[in-house]
Amino acid sequence: MQSLVLVRGKDMHGAPQWAYALIPADNYLPFKLAESEGAYRLADFGQVLHYGQGETPPQDITRQMAEEYGANANFEEELRVMLEAAIEEISRQ
Repeated sequence: MQSLVLVRGKDMHGAPQWAYALIPADNYLPFKLAESEGAYRLADFGQVLHYGQGETPPQDITRQMAEEYGANANFEEELRVMLEAAIEEISRQ
């Protein structure tokens, strides 16, 4: 199983960039740890499908990722909101 992720960050010169990558399940947690720590090579954790300069990918790439992989660019944010709601619910019990 693999996760498709949209990564936003800066290149080594400080310019904004984005990338879509497929991260195998066994690399997902190490990838998220490396991402939180900063400097890492995305290709060390999975297959980079598309990348480019700027804050967000072009609409045609976003559409392609949605069509080919069912990508939801807001997945991680939606997951964070769901987890926070579940934690709040559990703490009320």
